[in-house]
Amino acid sequence: MAKLKKDPGRLLLRRSFLILIAAGLAVSILLFTGPASWATPDQSPEKQTVPPPPTPPPEEPEWPTPTPAPLSCRDCIRQRIGPEGGKIDLPANRILIVVPPGCLRQEIEFTLCCLECACECGPVKEATFRLGDVCFTLEGWFVGGQKVPHDYRFACPIGVTVGYTGANLAAVDNDPHNLGLAYCDETTGGWLLLDYILDEKNHNVSAPVDHLSWFALTYNLPVAELPQELPETGGENTAWGWPSALLGVLLVLAGALLSVHAGARRALH
Repeated sequence: MAKLKKDPGRLLLRRSFLILIAAGLAVSILLFTGPASWATPDQSPEKQTVPPPPTPPPEEPEWPTPTPAPLSCRDCIRQRIGPEGGKIDLPANRILIVVPPGCLRQEIEFTLCCLECACECGPVKEATFRLGDVCFTLEGWFVGGQKVPHDYRFACPIGVTVGYTGANLAAVDNDPHNLGLAYCDETTGGWLLLDYILDEKNHNVSAPVDHLSWFALTYNLPVAELPQELPETGGENTAWGWPSALLGVLLVLAGALLSVHAGARRALH
């Protein structure tokens, strides 16, 4: 029985057909998925990042029971302080005024009025802050009824302290460094920031002042951040997207043609 001889032309045709089918499947897969699927970041459970839980605001300080009762808007309290020093303490309003000994040359009757509902000094002169929820005016009278002028300077600075709460922190992204104190500059008719001291342990801000004025807690705007580069998220790379895919397809087709050409040469020889 004679042995059948394989037809080289038929084998070559079958091999070329299989190669073309494989190349067509590769091109179809690339066209079906498209660059959008190549740009999809890895969403495997091992590489997913879980955002950290939000930082809860600190607990509000426990203020002692006030005596007298807290001042409401437009209410005032009067207190005489002499050269020996003294203080005006309104814990319910989160306000503390401390006059060190020797700061007053004579006795002064201070008047502190709560003005949360109407801080009428004028507009904020600096576009870096806005007024908070504590606003008050501190005035004084000498013995005999003469009002202390606002340009009167004490012998040494007195302390103005305002407490802050969780609600105040929420207004500044829970960053107490964005809180501050401002005073009313009657010369220019606007609010200006004071050089203040932050006490995170006791939840207050304080500033030394050498004159009477209106004072207010402030919400200082954060410093503007410079534009940052976008993080690498596996997104579409415009330099290596479609060109890379087409290059791969061309390489596959070139390999197929070389294989067909080599097979044809072997069949002819």
